[in-house]
Parts: sequence; structure tokens; C-alpha cells
Amino acid sequence: MFQMTQLIRNVPTITSKKKVFVLGVVFFVFIYLLIHVKSFQKIANNFIIRPCDNEHSRNIITQICSLYKSGEINGTLCEPLCNTYQVTFTKCLNYRSGKFVIQAECNDMCVPRVTVSAVLKMSRIKEASVKDYIESIGLELLRLVNSNIQTILGQMNLHNYSVSSESLSVITADLLKSEYGFLSRDNQNVLNNLWGNDYYTRFTGTVTSFIYARSYWSVVKQNEFRVSQFFNNWDVFPKIYAFCGPLYITENIPSLKSIDKLIPILSSEFPSWNKRATLAKQILNFVKRTDEMEHPIHFCDIKSPHFGFTYDDNVRFIDADLVIADEALSSSLGSLKCVKHEDCAIYDCQGWCDLKAGYCTKIRTNNNLQSVCAKIFRSEIISAYGGLLSSPPKHIADKLTALVNKCADEVTTNDQGVSMQRPDIQVLTTLQKYLNESLS
Repeated sequence: MFQMTQLIRNVPTITSKKKVFVLGVVFFVFIYLLIHVKSFQKIANNFIIRPCDNEHSRNIITQICSLYKSGEINGTLCEPLCNTYQVTFTKCLNYRSGKFVIQAECNDMCVPRVTVSAVLKMSRIKEASVKDYIESIGLELLRLVNSNIQTILGQMNLHNYSVSSESLSVITADLLKSEYGFLSRDNQNVLNNLWGNDYYTRFTGTVTSFIYARSYWSVVKQNEFRVSQFFNNWDVFPKIYAFCGPLYITENIPSLKSIDKLIPILSSEFPSWNKRATLAKQILNFVKRTDEMEHPIHFCDIKSPHFGFTYDDNVRFIDADLVIADEALSSSLGSLKCVKHEDCAIYDCQGWCDLKAGYCTKIRTNNNLQSVCAKIFRSEIISAYGGLLSSPPKHIADKLTALVNKCADEVTTNDQGVSMQRPDIQVLTTLQKYLNESLS
């Protein structure tokens, strides 16, 4: 009886100690964030969930279908979305900055004879309606393919107007050059790359209708669609199935939860080490693969939920709004005015200010691996707690944690005196080695 009484008395003591510890951690976090106000604002923005409205999302689909049925837009998604209802609304998802994201069910269209979950996407528009946006895109397209169009615009029947494949190819190649800094190879068919394999069925000889060309242009102007289609052979982004005007449909790939914001001792959702180490290995393989691409691409908005994992455990980057090709990033950085180095950051892509010239250099000073180590493998809030690779097994903890910190924090200086944070392939392969050891 005495022993049981003592045991019961000890329970609140243990609980109280844990509460004191947790409160101490929370207090420390609060003070830390107050001191680093800008960091706090940035982190707070990450926690803000942009609410979406099912009715508003349905209205977007209604507008798209109304334009299709009146002959204003076209695309292989239109019929299954608007008439045969093989693609049906499920729910709106949290609107990400810059676009609408809607979950849908896709029956025997995305995958033959199978019903799968899919995602409808469209960039946010500044116009009052989708119709206004389509008309604006149409005028832009006409001016690009015919510089004298303004003089005859009022006399035209746009439904009878045709656009040649050559004209579309030229303006598409110009867009790739301006946005990504490179031209497609001579033997590459840019319409096949961006439109899809069925593009030739929409042409009569060498021309297609203005309505279809306008629909193509309205979707290819969206960076996420464009980059996903252009680099589709690399299996980096979710597969795009079809489009209807500016609305397109992609495979729905489950995203990685925001583990970088969870603290193990405070969260019951924190996954096991084996699960987290396996995910980290897959992300490292992904980073390595994208660095080996012919035209390297930069992921300037690295977050846990932006990484998705397919059913066969392959990694996809599911939010490509701020994925920028190497040549285009250099050009963008070089155009920025600055008075300090922080002025040269494009989100997670850090730059360097030429203080004498007052312009940013064309160099990204960090790389994708550094961003992953700093924002995924460690916690953004307090690096010692949380993150995908926090709390590793004791036999590997010291050297793995040290290497993650080196990957995220180490600064070197190049020949021009620019401070760089670019962990190399040796850091990546050593991280892979340590992760394998942790699982053995």
C-alpha cells in the first residue's frame, strides 16, 4: 500500500517536470522569434492556411464549361469535365499563392478503366472573370502572330481565324528563351513538348483554329504547367493529363507533411526514424537527379508539403510556381537593384549584391541541397529541434547532425570574394551513406 501511494504521488511530479520543460521550450521559441522579427514573419506566413471556398471553386469550373460550350475554349479536358462528367469536383484545396487548386475524381480519362484522384489547377487571374482573361490572352496571341492585327481586329470573325503551327512554335520558343534562357534543340518539337502528343490532331494541315491556339496559349503561359510539361521526361513533376483553356489536370500525389515544423517531444504525429530516413534518402536522390539535368533547375520555394511521393515511392515536386531554370535565374538575379545582400534573394534562392554597382550579381550563392538541409532536414524554427532528420539513432547522431549543420550553414568564399553556401556532391553522398548506416 505504501509503495502504491508513493508511485501515485510520483506521477504528477513527472508530469509537472515535462510541462515545465515544454513551457520552457515554448518560451525560448517565443523570445527567439521576437528577436528575429523578419524570420518570425516569414515563418508565420508559412503557418497561415489560405482558406478556399467550395462554391467559388465550383464557379471556376462552371465558367470554364460555359466558355467551352459556347465555343470560346477547347482542350481534351473539356468534354470529360463539362459533358461526360468523367472528371468531377471533390473539394477545393487550400489556395496556394498565385493559383487555384481543386481536388477532383477522374474516371477512365486520366488512367484508362480506372478511377483516380486528380488535381485541377489554374493560375489566379487579375481579370474579373475567366472570360475576360481568355479574351485578354487572345489579343496577346493575335498581336504575337500578326503584328498588323490591330487594324483588322474589328472586322474579324475569330472563330474563322487560323494560326499556323510555325507561328505557334516560334512564339513558344521565344517564351522559353525569355523565361528559361535557352532555346529548344532544332529537332525538338516544342508544340509536342508543351501541348501534348495529341496536338497534331488539332491541326488541319499546318494550321489550327484560333480558339484552340488561344486555349493552348492560356495554359502554356502558366509557369507550373510549362515547366512540368517541358521537363516531363525527367519524372520530376506530377504528370499533366489534359487541359481545357487555362484549367489543367494533373495526377494527385500525396505531399510530405510539414515535419520541419514539428518538434518530436510535442507531437504525436512525428514519424519513426526509419520512415524519415527513407524519405530523406529519396529527397537526396531527387536533388541529385535535378542537378544532373541538361538545364539545371532551381527550387526557390522549398517546403515539406511541396515534395510529393508516388505510390512506388518516387519523389515529385508538386508546386512548381517558383521552379526556375538556371539561365533564367541568373538573368533575374542580375536585374535586381540592391543595397545589401539580402535584397538579392528570390525566396530561397540567395544572391549576392555588388555594393559598388548597386545591382545583384548573376550568381546564386546557395543551392538546392543547402535549402533542403536548412528547411527540410532541420527545423526552420529552431534548428536543434524538429525537421526530418532530428533525433537520429544514438550510434549515428553526432556525425549525421554535424553533417546536416555543415550542409545548411557552411560558408565558403569563391575567387571573386563572394560568400557561397553550396554543399557539393561529396556532402550529398556522405549524407546518403550515414542514412544507410542509420538503417542498418
